[in-house]
Amino acid sequence: MKAARSWQWSSGCCTFADSNCHGTRTISLDDDRLVYTGFCADASFGGGYSIGCQTVEEFLGNGPLGQQIPEKLVEEVRAHLS
Repeated sequence: MKAARSWQWSSGCCTFADSNCHGTRTISLDDDRLVYTGFCADASFGGGYSIGCQTVEEFLGNGPLGQQIPEKLVEEVRAHLS
């Protein structure tokens, strides 16, 4: 089992209402699965939200969930998991 770790990237604006809105997404390694969460600074959106999860095997075999993750970050996660 790999040590717990997380990776975060900017997802830009999370709603179309405010172009100054700041959003982030995070992948966290939790035992044998990756948990995807997001945060949106737009108060009308509500802050944090859950995106989903997948096993480490699914990530290594099929790639990340469709969350527009920067390729460099995908490579970093793969290197940590391998």
